[in-house]
Amino acid sequence: MKLNKNNTLSVSQKQVVNAPLPTVTLACAGTGKTHTMIHRVIKAHQVDQIALNRIFVTTFTRKAATEMTNRMINIINDAPKLIGTFHRNALQLIKSNPILVKVHGYDDHKIKMIDVVDRDRLFKEFLDPYIANLKKQEITMYEAKKFIRIGIDICKKNAIYPIDYHHNKGYLPEDFDELNIALSIFPREIFDIVYKNYQEKLKEMNAVDYDDIIALPVFAMRDESIVKPIASKFDLVIADEFQDNSKLQFELLDQLSQGSKNLFLVGDEDQLIYAWRDADLSKVMSYYTNDNFQIKYLEENYRSQKNIIELAVAIISQNTMRSSKTMKAMKHATSDIIHVQPYDHKEEAAYVAQDIRKTIANGVAPEDIAIIYRSNDYRIFIEKELVKQKIDYNVVRAYNFFEYTEVKALLSYLQLALDSNNDIAFKNIFNYPKRGNGEKALQKVTVDAHLQKSSLFNALKYRKKNTEKNQAFIALLSKLKSAMDNDIAVGTLLDMLVSEIELERNLLLEHGIEEGEKRFDNIQRLEIILDDIKREVLTYENTLVELQEVILDLEKSTIKNKVQLMTAHTSKGLEFENVYIVGAVNGMFPSLKGSSNSNIEDEKEDYVNTSAEEERRLLYVAITRAKENLTISSPKYIYRQGSISEYEPSMFLEGMDSYYVEKAVAIDENS
Repeated sequence: MKLNKNNTLSVSQKQVVNAPLPTVTLACAGTGKTHTMIHRVIKAHQVDQIALNRIFVTTFTRKAATEMTNRMINIINDAPKLIGTFHRNALQLIKSNPILVKVHGYDDHKIKMIDVVDRDRLFKEFLDPYIANLKKQEITMYEAKKFIRIGIDICKKNAIYPIDYHHNKGYLPEDFDELNIALSIFPREIFDIVYKNYQEKLKEMNAVDYDDIIALPVFAMRDESIVKPIASKFDLVIADEFQDNSKLQFELLDQLSQGSKNLFLVGDEDQLIYAWRDADLSKVMSYYTNDNFQIKYLEENYRSQKNIIELAVAIISQNTMRSSKTMKAMKHATSDIIHVQPYDHKEEAAYVAQDIRKTIANGVAPEDIAIIYRSNDYRIFIEKELVKQKIDYNVVRAYNFFEYTEVKALLSYLQLALDSNNDIAFKNIFNYPKRGNGEKALQKVTVDAHLQKSSLFNALKYRKKNTEKNQAFIALLSKLKSAMDNDIAVGTLLDMLVSEIELERNLLLEHGIEEGEKRFDNIQRLEIILDDIKREVLTYENTLVELQEVILDLEKSTIKNKVQLMTAHTSKGLEFENVYIVGAVNGMFPSLKGSSNSNIEDEKEDYVNTSAEEERRLLYVAITRAKENLTISSPKYIYRQGSISEYEPSMFLEGMDSYYVEKAVAIDENS
């Protein structure tokens, strides 16, 4: 195999590339795993003469799949077509092997994916006959749909379906403890009926949901006559991040690799952070002791400075459920790891923001700086300070906060109420939420405004006839103006506005329950930001002017010139020159209740029934994102769930003080 100087391999990487199948590669963080996998594919193609269309590669994210594909094309001008996430590859399998759905009674030419909005509508339809009974038990329709959604997710991750599919008997066991616990006060018999009706309706519609995309091919390939011809098409099956696979995903790999014969697994049990998605540590560990598999190691970390690696190893070594591999640093340390203990979350945010300003001034690009937190609700404190300091940022796997439609709309309502000549604000909310004002309605108002030489809002306001909804719109803006003139509290003002336009209901209808709930959380964040600015500039007029200047400054920057914010979960697979891990306290990171041996739970993000060991792995992942500089912050007091509470530094840092330097927090009050 010919490699240019930019595509050389280390001794251990060569051993992995040339290992006979089946192979398990234990790859520590930063050890060139993607680089090695790419060359395993190239070796298979160029040396073993395996056609690229006979290679199946799964990755955990679309981004990773795209990176692998592009890098392979740069080297050999080609790449396997089946490089993607499990769901993307499963869809491709269905497309090229229609039998995988036809055997279940589907018309493969018309099969469609159902989205969350349509799914929730079906739940409502099937719950309607029981809603009176549920209300007697004080269960609302909203709560009922949530119970159904959670219950179905649990069943499907365990491959339990209420109707027959090919080689999968439809049944719902009465003693299914995980389901019964999750349903709690919800009647089990109603759940069973709704779930059955839901799957039957999907089949009638020739539709599948997200989980069915993997389940249906797996069920089909439990039939030997189906799996044999499909598996025979693949000579190499590679699974990246295999430690995060679910039971069905493992079964799919086994089916396609002809009973694991052609299987090449790459992963790291120390980075298993998705037990809540059905990743099974015991299943992962079973491969390490399987005599049929070659076990190879990638332990040399090329990403991070030595002291960062030493801290990460010291922390993860406290776990008992792990292999014997040991990550080794290949870079010398040139700076200390910093641990700070701010007085509270406000001081923490101010310290981090000011330190980032200095870091950027010293020549570090903003996109090489990351702030990592355990849960999304903690982001509010950080964002507020970044806005105040006018530091541009990007929330990984999320919109920039001010780009959310609902945030733009709420600000536009306030702007238009204070200035009826603000035509941009008018256009943003003329039909938000929908009130029958489409393009034609806007065109008519625009013409009227042109003829009258007035603003769009005034042209609407002084029409001889208006619809009831437009009359209500005009009245609402007058009400908002009066409220701001009387200087009512920010929270009261937003509550009134949100109630008048029924924002929560409209977000749930537009985005579905899960995304709608997340979107509605933006209102609390907006309230905090507006309230903070108003305390300094006193009036609503000045508040909106100040905020608009901040937003305009943010919009001038490119995506590359932004500090990156993310949860520890979303940081996986990324790397940065400078990393700040914030909220590193017991009760948040780790997110725990009770003793250190108890189950750890984050109710905000539904990471339920995870263990202290998984939380330790999560911190290990966060730490190993840092290449050059790492700061860990453990504030003493944090505002959460309506009150200020005192916190202790993360128990995972106990006994680790020799690996970092304690630094006093100094805040420039004039900054």
